Amino acid sequence: MAGGSEKIDAMVKILDDFLTQVRTQDRLNAVGLSIIRIIKTRTRSWRDVDGSRFEDYSAAYKRKRVASNLAVTPKGKNTDSMLVWDPIDGMMQHIDAIVSSDLKSVVADITSAEKKKLAYYHSEGGVGRKGAHIRKFWGLSGPECDLLAKKFTTDAGDILGGIVEMAQLKVD
Repeated sequence: MAGGSEKIDAMVKILDDFLTQVRTQDRLNAVGLSIIRIIKTRTRSWRDVDGSRFEDYSAAYKRKRVASNLAVTPKGKNTDSMLVWDPIDGMMQHIDAIVSSDLKSVVADITSAEKKKLAYYHSEGGVGRKGAHIRKFWGLSGPECDLLAKKFTTDAGDILGGIVEMAQLKVD
């Protein structure tokens, strides 16, 4: 029965290799960057997490943005027109993907305390006064999570398929 034990050992090694590859820094970084891209792309098109269009800027705030040569209407996916005041040091530029040290998870977060507070007011608390001008940009919708899960599952399946092929060559 030594052959059976060798096959079990080979299968354990296959599973271990699979999990190691799935949890790599590169893969988690890719997931984190995908989360950030989804949030920024959706926000640029003036849509909230639920797909609803953001409330337009107030007349006074529009004047302030125009005076600063900033967009006041949606202009397409390549233009930071909503929730962007400073394209270099603004709130949206402080979103980063943070991979856990055990390589088991990744979160998107706003790394500046000042910008995180600003994001809270825009997304949950209200701008100017409580509950006013909320534009819920932070987070992912169910379909957005499904899209990421599908991509990750496809990638993981490809990895597993490759490992199984390699193992079959070793075991058989």
